[in-house]
Amino acid sequence: MDSVHRPARFPLAIIGAGALGLHFAARLAAQGPVAVVARNEQRAAVLRVGVDIGAQRYVPDVFAPEDAPAADWVLVLVKAADTTDAARTARAMAPRGVLSLQNGLTGEMLAAGCGAIPADQGITTEGAFRDGGRVVPAGAGETLLPPGFETVAAALVAAGFSARVEPDIAAARLAKLLVNVAINPLAALFRVPNGALLEAPHRGLLDALVDEAWPVLHAAGLQVDASA
Repeated sequence: MDSVHRPARFPLAIIGAGALGLHFAARLAAQGPVAVVARNEQRAAVLRVGVDIGAQRYVPDVFAPEDAPAADWVLVLVKAADTTDAARTARAMAPRGVLSLQNGLTGEMLAAGCGAIPADQGITTEGAFRDGGRVVPAGAGETLLPPGFETVAAALVAAGFSARVEPDIAAARLAKLLVNVAINPLAALFRVPNGALLEAPHRGLLDALVDEAWPVLHAAGLQVDASA
């Protein structure tokens, strides 16, 4: 979107221009303006040329953190270690709310950095990965949001995502953490997409790690339904 037609305030913004952030941004941008905040101006300049996401060529409206525009709602999709910086950027954008869809438990860190702005964490099982300069969607998943983010859920549904508000979002987050304990290390070790872990020869290792992690997390006080 050129600067002449750029809104003074975006309905949605995504902090994080990795594979998953761009996957969400491209789909949402088909429904309305979406600002993408990259890690720095160098990365933003690369993305302004456009990026292939699946079969689609997407040219994001992308900014460096110091130039991030005002936005009604901000989604955070950065690595956990970058949460504090993302919170600082989000706060400067003066949104109605900030939603993390990161792996791990980053909600408290995000909320601390956002001050009085409502900030919380949802979960998503959407997948995407980089293949050279391209982003490859890795299968449809489900996105669960905490109460208070109904507007964001509606925008995601309008963009074709499976999304809803989950009243017991804390339990859903912990259930996903349990799964991530197994999925993330195996996907990195074998260099395969997450979905490949559900098939032989990886499924046995995946199940074994989940079985081992569950009682440890439960003993630590994480009240998750073992069947979740």
